[in-house]
Amino acid sequence: MIGMDNDETICEHSVPTISSVSRNSEQVGWEAMALMDRLLQGISPPARDLLLAPEKVVARQSTDMLYCTDPLVRKAVDYVREYPTVRINIAVLAERLGVSKRTLEMRFRQFAGSSPHLFINRLRVQRAQAMLQMPHEYSLGQIATECGFGTVATVYAAFRRFVGQTPAQYRRRSLAKVLGH
Repeated sequence: MIGMDNDETICEHSVPTISSVSRNSEQVGWEAMALMDRLLQGISPPARDLLLAPEKVVARQSTDMLYCTDPLVRKAVDYVREYPTVRINIAVLAERLGVSKRTLEMRFRQFAGSSPHLFINRLRVQRAQAMLQMPHEYSLGQIATECGFGTVATVYAAFRRFVGQTPAQYRRRSLAKVLGH
């Protein structure tokens, strides 16, 4: 779900929080002033509406493919997101959360529909996808480190498993979408 206009009061206080489109208010203001100036000079307004691209999408939980309502699972996910470069195993994560490994595994299966390991790898792949879409071209080695995978081979295998293509294919297709090809 995506709301318009990035009203933080509404977006941040909904459960789950709502992603929104942030309009480019500064550009809207400049274009409005240019139109007003044109009208004050007696020049007719343009025949067509001026369409301005939004500034950005502000992603929140509503568009998070991995959102979960269970507080324990949420804490685990938040921890992994807060420390993306840490290569963490389930036993250590369970200990940090003050529960047994078995409890953590059962709660993940119940509320997330997968094992914690699989879920965490999905999070890491999601982060890798975001990095591959950035203008700066990160190497697979950098992505492996920044996403907590450890090795290039691990990134490659996880990417193939969850996305169905190699990181290079994903980067090319993402770039093609941006360029409109």
